[in-house]
Amino acid sequence: MDVTSPFSLSDQKEASMRDYSELEIFEGNPLDKWNDIIFHASKKLSKKELERLLELLALLETFIEKEDLEEKFESFAKALRMDEELQQKIENRKTDIVIQSMANILSGNE
Repeated sequence: MDVTSPFSLSDQKEASMRDYSELEIFEGNPLDKWNDIIFHASKKLSKKELERLLELLALLETFIEKEDLEEKFESFAKALRMDEELQQKIENRKTDIVIQSMANILSGNE
């Protein structure tokens, strides 16, 4: 992977700080909108974005294994069941990822 990684956490943080609430496309449930976009965008753009997300997942899993963080990750995942604040953080991060993903697909449609 090159230095200009499409997986930058700073991009995710920037996306979470932006206010998208006024944009019509982001009205309603972001995950539902993302599903609509994934299934209705060109197959090529959807495939490219889904492959990017799979590569990110593979990268994160490989990192967890390489850094011997499996137990820490499992403990974190178990804590998620009981920690409402953590659940909200995860939901917010998921929304940020969905918004970034939609932007990637829609910018490819231009």
